Amino acid sequence: MIHDSPDRTKSALNNFIYTVGISYLPLHDKAVETAKAVGPVEVRRGKKKTVSCLLPKIFKKI
Repeated sequence: MIHDSPDRTKSALNNFIYTVGISYLPLHDKAVETAKAVGPVEVRRGKKKTVSCLLPKIFKKI
């Protein structure tokens, strides 16, 4: 699952879901569904631990 992945992987998967959702209409609904299923993901950026701002709200941005 994404939550157990390294931070770079989490960030890449986050960006992929977002990009598919806004760029490829046939998979838009699936991307929204996936984003809701994944939920918030914690990513360490530098020394700070942050919650990815895209996944919890990605379905609103798509």
